[in-house]
Amino acid sequence: MHAMPRLFKFKHPASKAALLSLAFIGCAAYSPESENGLRACEYNGTTKWCPLDTLCCLGECVKQTDENCGACGHACREAEHCGPFQNDMACLCQNGTPCTGTCCSGVCVELAFNPNHCGTCSNACATGQMCSMGLCTCPAGLTRCEDEDTCIDTSSNIEHCGRCNHPCPDASDLRFHMTDSFCSYGKCDGKCSDGYQDADNDMRTNGCETGLYDCGNGIAEPGESCDSDDLKGYSCQTAVGFGSNGTLKCRQNCTFDTSGCSLLPPETASCGNGIAEPGEICDGKDIRLGSCEEVRGQGSAGTPGCNETCSALTFGNCSDPIEPG
Repeated sequence: MHAMPRLFKFKHPASKAALLSLAFIGCAAYSPESENGLRACEYNGTTKWCPLDTLCCLGECVKQTDENCGACGHACREAEHCGPFQNDMACLCQNGTPCTGTCCSGVCVELAFNPNHCGTCSNACATGQMCSMGLCTCPAGLTRCEDEDTCIDTSSNIEHCGRCNHPCPDASDLRFHMTDSFCSYGKCDGKCSDGYQDADNDMRTNGCETGLYDCGNGIAEPGESCDSDDLKGYSCQTAVGFGSNGTLKCRQNCTFDTSGCSLLPPETASCGNGIAEPGEICDGKDIRLGSCEEVRGQGSAGTPGCNETCSALTFGNCSDPIEPG
């Protein structure tokens, strides 16, 4: 490709005599603009006169289009168009300004740092994210977890404690024996229910897994229904109902054993009507006394069932107990 000749602009001479005098002393033989609005286009010793709104490209008059805008061979990028700007032609976004970045939705943006157009046009970063080198990232100290639409502080988020999808226990789940559950410095923590403690320092896995009582020591402590002969004052009449006779006992797991208690006379209780009346421990889903923890053991939660004679609880929908870690 031949080098483009340098064009020099001169003020149009006032008269033919002045033009002749310039030629005589060795100055330019042609004025860059003629009286009828043309521009001299010189190439390889030849001159062509072109309209002022065209470019001189290798001796040819070229219209300014998206392929040759402002300079020969200067093509506009996608989403740009060639148009007038400050007395010249330039590649413009739809809003009419030149763009050193990328035209997105008609305006000029920097894809490397724009959170609404990060890396590519219309690629918006999630709430709280920033755009860095064309990638959506969370600020220092925050993490983007899958299926979340915002940046998360895993040092305090109860659903993502320490890392994504690492939830802490639900304090309302009776199996964990907790009154409160939270995430602190990336580790699950909380408050234990009365009579329980977190002996293995792992609240996330099993909560407060260890009872403070000592089943078998003959003392019915918090968390125990009874312990050996210590029935906390209960009897067949108070455990089963007025009119029940027999002997209330305590199981080895410190829960009541009502198998030695009689039922009330049939006229005072009707087993099967779904109402736990005096003389019945339960009737269908109506449970007068006892819990899954008493039926299945420490940590079991849910709803116990009832046997056919309304005299004892069954596993029903009780969950497995939590074994101490």
